[in-house]
Amino acid sequence: MKTKWAIMISVCMLAITITVFCLGLFPIDPSNMNVKKGVIDTTDGTSERTVKLNGQWEFYADELLTPSQIEKTASSPSLIQVPGSWENQVNSENDVEVGTYRVIVKVPKDEVYGIRINSIRHANKVFMNGVEVGGMGNPTTKLSDYSFMERKFNTFAKSSNGEVEIVIQVAHRYKSNGGIVRPIVFGGAEAIGNYTARATILDCAIIAGSFLVGLIFLLFTIIRRRAAADLYFALYCFAQGVSTATQNEKLLLNYAPEMGNRLLWQWQYLSLHLAVIFLTLFFYQIYKDSVKKYVMWTITGVVFIATYIYSIENPIVSWIYREFPPIVVQIIPVITIGSGLLLTLFIIVRAIIRDRQDAIILLVSVVAFICYAASLGLELLFEVDMKHWPKMAQLILMISIAYFISYRNEKANKQVNRLTQELLLQNEIKDELLVKISQEMNKPLYELLQSSKVLMDGNAGPLKTKQQEAVISMGAGVKKLRRIVDDFLHASKIKGHMQFAITPTSLHLLNELIYEVSFFIKETDKVKIKNHISSNIPIVMADEKRLKQALSNILHNAVKYTEAGEIVVDVYEKGKFAYITIKDTGIGIEKHRLHQVFHTFYQVPDVPQNRKNGLGVGLSIAQQYIKLMNGDISIESKVGEGTTVIISIPIYEGYFVVKDAMEQSAAAMESMQGSDFAAGTKFPVYVEGKKEETVLIIDQDQNDLLKMTEALAGNGYTVCAYNGVEGVQALISTKRLDLIIIDVYMPKDFIWNVIEEIRELFQITELPIILLSRTDRLDDVEMLYKKGINAIMRKPIMKEEFISHIESLFAMKEAVESSVKQELMYYYAQITPHFLYNTLNSIIGLSYEDVEKSREALEYLSIYFRAKLDFQKQQSIISIEEEMELVEAYLAIEQIRFKQLHVELDIDETIDCKIPSMTLQPLVENAIHHGLVNKEHEAKIVISIQRDGEYVRIVIEDNGVGMSNEQQQQLLEGQSKRLGFLNPFKKITLMQNSKFELNSTLGEGTQIVIMLRDRP
Repeated sequence: MKTKWAIMISVCMLAITITVFCLGLFPIDPSNMNVKKGVIDTTDGTSERTVKLNGQWEFYADELLTPSQIEKTASSPSLIQVPGSWENQVNSENDVEVGTYRVIVKVPKDEVYGIRINSIRHANKVFMNGVEVGGMGNPTTKLSDYSFMERKFNTFAKSSNGEVEIVIQVAHRYKSNGGIVRPIVFGGAEAIGNYTARATILDCAIIAGSFLVGLIFLLFTIIRRRAAADLYFALYCFAQGVSTATQNEKLLLNYAPEMGNRLLWQWQYLSLHLAVIFLTLFFYQIYKDSVKKYVMWTITGVVFIATYIYSIENPIVSWIYREFPPIVVQIIPVITIGSGLLLTLFIIVRAIIRDRQDAIILLVSVVAFICYAASLGLELLFEVDMKHWPKMAQLILMISIAYFISYRNEKANKQVNRLTQELLLQNEIKDELLVKISQEMNKPLYELLQSSKVLMDGNAGPLKTKQQEAVISMGAGVKKLRRIVDDFLHASKIKGHMQFAITPTSLHLLNELIYEVSFFIKETDKVKIKNHISSNIPIVMADEKRLKQALSNILHNAVKYTEAGEIVVDVYEKGKFAYITIKDTGIGIEKHRLHQVFHTFYQVPDVPQNRKNGLGVGLSIAQQYIKLMNGDISIESKVGEGTTVIISIPIYEGYFVVKDAMEQSAAAMESMQGSDFAAGTKFPVYVEGKKEETVLIIDQDQNDLLKMTEALAGNGYTVCAYNGVEGVQALISTKRLDLIIIDVYMPKDFIWNVIEEIRELFQITELPIILLSRTDRLDDVEMLYKKGINAIMRKPIMKEEFISHIESLFAMKEAVESSVKQELMYYYAQITPHFLYNTLNSIIGLSYEDVEKSREALEYLSIYFRAKLDFQKQQSIISIEEEMELVEAYLAIEQIRFKQLHVELDIDETIDCKIPSMTLQPLVENAIHHGLVNKEHEAKIVISIQRDGEYVRIVIEDNGVGMSNEQQQQLLEGQSKRLGFLNPFKKITLMQNSKFELNSTLGEGTQIVIMLRDRP
């Protein structure tokens, strides 16, 4: 339906253009008042209306005559058609073509009459009843005195004896197209005034409408920023408004009367060409796929060049005006403008062919502009009066584009509404899905967590160390995943109105939060959190747990996006609200993204890759929590400078004097510290328990320290309780400990030094470490595990939960120790038969050579049986002294057998460290059988056991055949099947902080170095 109407309207506009043009070429005067032989009779009421003085005027060629000169001239006038040019009726050899027009108008009564001059080329002077009443320029035969101005004007004079004589002198410097080329309108003074007013009002309306529409779309462009089509249409409207002001009534001259013809024409060409360019770009922006880019810019460039040539004073245009007749000057812009219009028509037709339904509306716009431009071109080239049709075409153009834009906006609004409804529906589905997924995932995650706990406790059988560490890592990952699931659940349930416990809450929780967040900031980040919170801070109405979570999310975000600098936290009171500001010097956020940061799952793009973690729900949860606590949150940011988050929370109405409240709180704390069992207690405290396990507790809070000491001692554990750092590290290095509990509020450097020292000595499964926290926001369990911390416990301590957690960790420790012992026993079981077999072979061989020495060897073997086959002494870990007893017995047997074997022992008898049984003997045996037996000269083996700082250094060295680098690599990578080397090597690797080195050179010998930590 729209297509039919658009085509009909377009065809009608083209038909009207052609019809008006034809009527302009062949005027029909329905009133039969045509001028005949220089006379027209208007006695039937001309004073009340206007008539066009079209017809046969008297014409005096090549003469400029005044009315008085006409009466005296002897020459007879010819007749000339008005409107029309005087081509072939004047002498074209003169520098300036001249002529005089005369007509007599008979009127019904004597009064003031006027004429409306529309277009005379060019210089003219008008006489009415013998009096000069107006004109434009200076009509003269001398080129040096010639000047002209082309514009419409009115002249008035009183009739005499029922007649008005009109004489017009015309001068034209060009070779053709001179004369009265547009109808001259005659009528009473009032009728002429009304005629002019109507034309002026119509022009003013079009100009004002063009600028108003242009301003509206310019504002749209500013608001929507990237709306290029709106910008081009706005510029088109401005250009069209200026073009209208330079045409028809030429209203621009009312504000610049000194403007010459050349400048006026330049403004005409400039505005019209720009209108074509901007309209073409407008269509191109809407339908970019309808024309090739290079074609678009080529034609636009041609139109722009024409704009430059005709609109700006330059040598080219001066030469064109000087050398070419007006018809050539006028036809060039018609061609360039026409090419732009054809391009716009091509764009629209292509869009219609491609089934762009809204393009049919713009077809009317393009055809209207073609009719408008064609009308102007026809008026310019053929000097025909197109009446008001150009203005009407311009009006149709504006209306059709306005309708097109409103149609597109309506269509876009419907699309937006549809998409909005779909998004709302999808959002609801997403929330429901997240809740269901979270709830469904929670159960298997809980089961995984419990299963990992069972495995760690050893209830399902002991695990090897690596397996235990893998289970701990799995448990940490499960806890992290549960945290993510909880965030999903919170992000979804907030919209479902979560239950909040709004109670008076002290903002001192911020101090705890700041400290604990600072605790895990890496030194390499060069970020410091500055606490500017004063002691006198208000009490607010909030859910303490939710407020902590919200503030924690914001603080962690500040840390994450601040590579270097500081984060400043402050609290101030204003009216009935407490304001919390968290300001960082991080990467900042672009202004247009600030409203998006609170959207669920939104993450700021273009951030460093190492900081792209998280789900993007932290700020969303924080905002919704704070709003549900009747507070508010806002954010200010500048890229490269940082971000400031401002949170407001309502102050508790019962809070009136902060200082008094703080003093009362301080007094209460003092009374608490002076009461109960804290009074008179001196630290450190040592409590001997019945159980083997020893627990070290380090906490500045004496009340919490004594409560934990009492709970552990009551369950039979040995407890060492310290309320400061003094003496702690000495205790760790001298006493056997089974568990360490540290309060996070101890000095940060001290805590990390203690953890680092412990982890150098013990694996995470051998000596667990618990960190005490006052908040529950230290929740990155995986990160804690990597730093060597087994668990976080929140204060205040709940006795049952506390003891349960301790027992679970001891169960894990015991399971690990049991696993290590079983593995060592396995290797022991492997090596014992191997040792006996080799030893018995040596004694049998010796019995054939020397009976006495074989008896001596059997005595040494009996030493082995007494030491190693005693059932009560079959342990996986023995002292170095017991291990050397076996080694010395074996060496004695081998020395009896091999006379060339020389043994050197360098042993520190004061060393009392532990070593897996049957570790050194296989290595010594391996050295003898694989390194010494093939040597002809004296074989030498050196065994050294000495202290080396905090380690015990064991060296087994021979001067045997040695090994190649490839053979050494195979042994160390476990690719060799030599049981005598592989078995001891695996046992040493099971020992915490032990080292095993193999150095060998072919033809020179082999050296094995074992480093064991010398510890209690």
